[in-house]
Amino acid sequence: LTDLPRGRKPIGTRWVFLIKRDTDGRILRYKARLVAQGFTQQPGVDFKETFAPVAKPESIRAICALMAQRNGVIHVVDVDTAFLNSEIPDGQEAYVKQPPGFVHPGRESQVWRLRKALYGLKQSGYLWYQKLKSILISLGFSVCRSDPCVFYRGTSLLDLSFITSHVDDLGLFAITDELIARIKSEIASHVTIKDAGDISLLLGIKVTRNRR
Repeated sequence: LTDLPRGRKPIGTRWVFLIKRDTDGRILRYKARLVAQGFTQQPGVDFKETFAPVAKPESIRAICALMAQRNGVIHVVDVDTAFLNSEIPDGQEAYVKQPPGFVHPGRESQVWRLRKALYGLKQSGYLWYQKLKSILISLGFSVCRSDPCVFYRGTSLLDLSFITSHVDDLGLFAITDELIARIKSEIASHVTIKDAGDISLLLGIKVTRNRR
C-alpha cells in the first residue's frame, strides 16, 4: 500500500466469480478471483511485453500419437493461480486501486503496488510464460525449436518426456508412471499444482483412451 507516483494512473480491479465444472457438467468448485482491469493500462508506462505463446494443436496431436503408439502415460495438471507466481520486474511497476470490499480505513487515497502479476494485466501472460520456462529449464527440460510451449527431456524413448503448456494447463507425457510422478514432484517444488490425473479433458476436448 503506497502513494501513487506522479504521472501514473491506478489500474482498476474487480471480482470475478466462476463455476468450475467437470467433463459431464457437474460443479466441482466455486471460485472468486480478483482481476485487474487491464484495458486502462498504458503501453510503455504500465507494461512493455505482452506476447505469451501457447502449445500448437498440431504439437499436442503429434505427441499424443507418439504416446498412443508407445502405450505411454498422459496426465494433466493445472497450476494453481499461475499468474500470481510471476514477479513483476523493477522498472515495470504496476499500481492498482484497492479491491472492492478491502479498502484500508484511513488510507483510501492510496493504491497497491503489485509484487506479483494479477489476472487481467496485459503483461501477466508474458510474465507467467517466462516464469514457467525458467522453472522447466532449471529441471533439465529444453524448449522445442518449432514450438516454444513444448518442453522435452531425455535422450531415448525409454526416458523421454514432454510437457505442453497452455497458460496454466500443463500436459505431461512420458513412457512410464514413474517418470510422470517425478515430473509432478519436481514442478510441485516450485509452484502449487492441481493434479487431474490420467488425461480425460485437455483444453476443452474430452479424451478417451483404450490402453493395451
